[in-house]
Amino acid sequence: MESLVNISEINYIHRFQLMQAEYYQLNKKNDKAIQFYSEAIKNAKLNRFIQDEALAWERTGMFYRSLNQEEIARFYFTN
Repeated sequence: MESLVNISEINYIHRFQLMQAEYYQLNKKNDKAIQFYSEAIKNAKLNRFIQDEALAWERTGMFYRSLNQEEIARFYFTN
């Protein structure tokens, strides 16, 4: 994936960031996961990848739900 980012950053950076967020979530590095989820949402929105932005919002909500932070999760699910 990193090689695709080097070829066409606009098309792939948000996907790479979402994958990084998932990786950090699985490895219990929540601060890094939050950082990459936020970046993935921001870059998907900036580059108008609506479906990927929606996926990033949903995965971020699921992340917060896994931490038993329902109000924050609800925010991500409803945006």
